[in-house]
Amino acid sequence: MTRTESRLLFKNALAISVHSNQEPFIADVLVSHEGVISYIGHDKAEEAQNADRVIDATGKWLLPGFVSARSHFWQSGFPGHASDKTVNEWAEAIYFPAKNNRR
Repeated sequence: MTRTESRLLFKNALAISVHSNQEPFIADVLVSHEGVISYIGHDKAEEAQNADRVIDATGKWLLPGFVSARSHFWQSGFPGHASDKTVNEWAEAIYFPAKNNRR
């Protein structure tokens, strides 16, 4: 892979898929200079070494697909959690685990 093919590498990110049937998973994510996700996984060590920039995303969530300044997309990692709770109980069940990266 040439330098122009991998602009950015997110290392060990908690990837949240846009597909509701897929659980979040830890992965490396390579992004091309065109802004396209070119790889998600752990098998591209050589390409990762050639990335222009590497971001250690350990303990961080990565929500590929779109950018929104105000979004509830991060909550997709908690489907069905605390749906029977009051607002305060819901906040404890959702916001606090999200802040601490726990489910």
